[in-house]
Amino acid sequence: MQTGCTEVDLCMEEEHPHTARLTFDFDWEGNTNEKPEDMLVLMSRIINTKHYVFTINTAEGNANSEENTDDELENEFRVEGGEYSMITFNKNTEIIDMTRIDRFEEEPAEQINDLSLSLVTFDEPDVEEMSLSYWTDFNPMYKYVKDPDVVFIGTRRVNLFSGTSREIGFKPVRLTQKIRIRFRIKPDPSVTVTKIVGEMSGVVASIKLVSLQIDDSQTYRVCFIPQVVDTTDGMITYEGEINTLGIIPNINGVEMSGPGIMHLGIFAEVDGKQKVYHER
Repeated sequence: MQTGCTEVDLCMEEEHPHTARLTFDFDWEGNTNEKPEDMLVLMSRIINTKHYVFTINTAEGNANSEENTDDELENEFRVEGGEYSMITFNKNTEIIDMTRIDRFEEEPAEQINDLSLSLVTFDEPDVEEMSLSYWTDFNPMYKYVKDPDVVFIGTRRVNLFSGTSREIGFKPVRLTQKIRIRFRIKPDPSVTVTKIVGEMSGVVASIKLVSLQIDDSQTYRVCFIPQVVDTTDGMITYEGEINTLGIIPNINGVEMSGPGIMHLGIFAEVDGKQKVYHER
């Protein structure tokens, strides 16, 4: 006796649609100049769990524009019907750790409420001057993250019906905080400042995407390069900025190491020799 099985579609998608067709639109509300090139959209069906992860190119705008005349529209996606929780945020694989996102796409057991946006961490800074022999590291127990620039996030909860088309609109808001750091120095006339490198510790590297609760169990450092904004009567004013998910402050404001410490490396030329002065 021989047996066999064949998988047969009981009905055609065109005659009896099993999916909903989606396009996505983003309202940046004045943040057009800072919008990322690509946004990720994560979808989780609440009943009969189903996960989707899509990449949306923001430069293409609304996928339902008149320029798209083909049946399969650019940036159009098909999903099974149901009620979904949705999250959108920047796609930047150089800065954001995609490990949990990839697992969410592949494993239905991964819960969207448990997902975090986590930054990639590094053992060494990406600032050349900090690798020189005369640089002093006052906070060696902290690893580094790169400045993530502006990170946006948006959430929705929608009910989708098979056989329908729908545009999902997001109004992304800033997830990161932009912190401007301004300080002044007055070098001796014999000292020529060539560059200043800044480092801030206590930087948060992970945040829950739904609850927006930060993970402060481990913090990191981020580097920045201040620029001269004013020179008056020998006093030089510098300003730098960092974008961060949060900063854990120092306990009492007088500690020399730990979180919440700003370390400035002032590179200068003195009598034809290169020196670095450290300020915290």
